[in-house]
Amino acid sequence: MRKAALVLSVTGIVLAVVGVTIAGSVFASGSSPTRSTPHGGTNASGAQPSATAKPKPKKVLIVGDSVALTLGVGIQRWGNRNGITVQNSAVLGCTLMDGNLVKNFAGTVKRVADFCHTRKDWPTLLRTFKPDVVVALFGGQDVYDMSWDNGKSWTWAGKPAFNKRYLASMSNASTRLAATGAHVLWLSPPCFAFIKGDTGSSPSSPWYDRRRVAALGNVLHTVATNTHQSVTDVIHAANCPVNFKTRPDGVHFSRSGADAMMPKLGPAIRKALAG
Repeated sequence: MRKAALVLSVTGIVLAVVGVTIAGSVFASGSSPTRSTPHGGTNASGAQPSATAKPKPKKVLIVGDSVALTLGVGIQRWGNRNGITVQNSAVLGCTLMDGNLVKNFAGTVKRVADFCHTRKDWPTLLRTFKPDVVVALFGGQDVYDMSWDNGKSWTWAGKPAFNKRYLASMSNASTRLAATGAHVLWLSPPCFAFIKGDTGSSPSSPWYDRRRVAALGNVLHTVATNTHQSVTDVIHAANCPVNFKTRPDGVHFSRSGADAMMPKLGPAIRKALAG
């Protein structure tokens, strides 16, 4: 939805930190009630004093598109402050609605199967990082008209044919992301907005229709229920309509904008970690 130079300028700040694991400080748990001698010897029962146990930090993995990528900077900074290890593995332009034709700002485009290599990359990420929670945010590439019959018919978010495919794709993704025991927290996507200078767009371009974004979120609620995972609307609620203070280009979060989401998104992630 942006000309290339704008997208690169927005995401360039983030790319230096993408995929970097930020480990926060680890808070020790309380010590055992067993008393020790003043000089660290045995206690009155003759047992050695117990060592203070250090719990392993919780781990959060972020997957999704460029909106997730830029929001992930705020999640990483929040994790660093709260002793939570966060890995941002979102991918620029990622979508799970692939193997189709799509009408976007560039015209009619053919998407290849496994467009952002999730079937290859996700199993490795899950096996090596071992997240407790996976935060998933898609939608920026899912608001366009799509065709699965070589352009004979077109559909989009909110239409029964699209919703059926979206439900199947996202349910499959939810199951794959939970394969190693992680809890999946779906974020219903924010709205998007035109800004002056957009290439191939206008304020009336159909991909800016809030009803399409709302339809994506509704499907994700069904996905979360069907796969026994969870979903939160906090990002959607704070960005429909678009808040240009947090997303200056109408799509991606600035660093300060991502930070501004955490007072409400942080508790939702903590709840998922506790579950």
